[in-house]
Amino acid sequence: MRSPALLAIALTFALQACAGSERASAVLPGEQSPAGGARQVVNTIGTPVYAVAKGASCVITGVVAVPLAGLFQITGQPQDRGLQQDTYNTVGRVCGGSYVLGAPPDDVPPGQ
Repeated sequence: MRSPALLAIALTFALQACAGSERASAVLPGEQSPAGGARQVVNTIGTPVYAVAKGASCVITGVVAVPLAGLFQITGQPQDRGLQQDTYNTVGRVCGGSYVLGAPPDDVPPGQ
């Protein structure tokens, strides 16, 4: 009975990822429409897989980063503050951003 529940959860996450507000561009500048159509198909089919993989990597990163950040805070050494900030940046990079395959990165304006 667990597999239907897990399937329902996975489908819910997949639908949420597909319904995200950020949409991938169908055609890149200079790209022909058949390639743009193929890009849209790959992005649509690949988004649930990408979202699950990114979510899993976010959880794994969090499992490692939370104890490290706590350890760095406890030690209180000046060089540990830099390591703690690196830990925060890593979690932000892995867990942040779009979970939609083909969406532009956060640091690139939509017009490019």
